[in-house]
Amino acid sequence: MIRDDKEGQTSNECYTWESGDKEATDAVFAKADKVVSLDTFYPRSHPAPLETCGIVADVNSATGQATLYMTSQAPHAHRTVFALVAGLPEQNIRIVSPDIGGGFGNKVPVYPGYVVATAASLVIGQPVKWVETRTENLQSMVHGRAQDHTVDMGFDADGRIVGLRVHNLADCGGYPHFGPLMPFASRKLACGPYRIDTVDYEWLAVVTTTNPVGPYRGAGQPEAVNGIERTIDNAARAMGIDPLDLVVSNLYPFGASVAFGRVFSDEKFGVVLSASYSDREFTSHNVQGGDPWEEEGDFLVPDEMNLRDYLIRRVRKGLVANFEFRPNENLKFFWRNIFNRYEDTELQPEVTY
Repeated sequence: MIRDDKEGQTSNECYTWESGDKEATDAVFAKADKVVSLDTFYPRSHPAPLETCGIVADVNSATGQATLYMTSQAPHAHRTVFALVAGLPEQNIRIVSPDIGGGFGNKVPVYPGYVVATAASLVIGQPVKWVETRTENLQSMVHGRAQDHTVDMGFDADGRIVGLRVHNLADCGGYPHFGPLMPFASRKLACGPYRIDTVDYEWLAVVTTTNPVGPYRGAGQPEAVNGIERTIDNAARAMGIDPLDLVVSNLYPFGASVAFGRVFSDEKFGVVLSASYSDREFTSHNVQGGDPWEEEGDFLVPDEMNLRDYLIRRVRKGLVANFEFRPNENLKFFWRNIFNRYEDTELQPEVTY
């Protein structure tokens, strides 16, 4: 989409940005023993909150006081915006946001309906209520994601990551406001939990004929995780390495600063992954020979690890045959195990799914 009202605009490009060290990254890739590339698209997603946006605006022109009951996730920021729009001091504006009906980031922006209702109340001197319909919500609320990543990852002969190159094509939608900020959040997690010293991160934000893009459950960060983790999996297959081994061998040392200055304050992801190397292994069962969930044995769930994911990994290694995920049975056994381990009791609660 090209804005004809903007002088000199010849494309739909909003802006470009590059961070990291391009020359150093190119040099590292030139010497890398293995380079793995991946094009990954994270499609746009509508948040679809349980309740749509709404506001009851009561602006008293006589006293200069305004009380706004609205579905806002950022009432303090919204108060500043409304002060600018209404020409009132911030201390004269009270925003009440009790139950907003689901947010996940999509109710952080100031939508036109909020402003129109407030302006109308100011003009007519009466409270004004606005609640959008579901159709209006689908047509105007910000979407999340909408990023296309091209990821190149370089490795040495031992499987250590020596360099990362990312090009992020970010769709900002038709009216960019929060959209151009999302790639900054994606860059923040570009390296994930991995020790990568040399990075070249570039993004291009574009304007399209779609809903504006804004914050939604992670605000740009899940897109980055999707790109780097899928590249790690592809690299493991390409080099014939177990994905878990490749992950563990590249985790950053605890407390070290990764690219772009980010420091993780917790190393529990290392604890979770290392649980697979501990002596707390699942007992091998043959599913064809009966229902393993009814058997007794040293069948322990590693701390903080998802039962389904762990079992699938064991299947891939041939330690559990023909495993099929059955939610009710899995959850029953999971809870029985948890209670037995932490409560030292034979309690086996009935779990339904």
